[in-house]
Amino acid sequence: MSKQATRLSPVQLALFRAVVEACASDARKAKYGLASLLVLNLPLSVSVAGGAGGAGGAGGAGGEGEAGGKAAAVKEGKLSASEKEATLRELVQHGWLLGEEEGDVAAGYRVGPRAFLELSAYLLECASDEVEPIWRKFV
Repeated sequence: MSKQATRLSPVQLALFRAVVEACASDARKAKYGLASLLVLNLPLSVSVAGGAGGAGGAGGAGGEGEAGGKAAAVKEGKLSASEKEATLRELVQHGWLLGEEEGDVAAGYRVGPRAFLELSAYLLECASDEVEPIWRKFV
């Protein structure tokens, strides 16, 4: 996600992390994805290491800890529905998420192949006990 992280803001990375963590919490969501409406309403938390803006968000999505052992401040991030939809389209386009479509509207989202390839350790770390065996098949 490092190259992608340069294109996404910390709040956009928080959206990706929220989708991954929601999928990781439940086997049904991991297999079949999250409904678009649910994704658009996920709360976003942006980790800011030592008060710095951009770098802390990239580490959070990749599962890396904050540099220097500093505690992260967490603040609520804001994206409009259209900004979330645009971010989700970009994440699908680059393979971080899979989008299920019904007509012109995305019906749901799952973790994509690029995430399994590049973030396998993070995905398995945040996966619940029932999701971990499912995701192990992909890493």
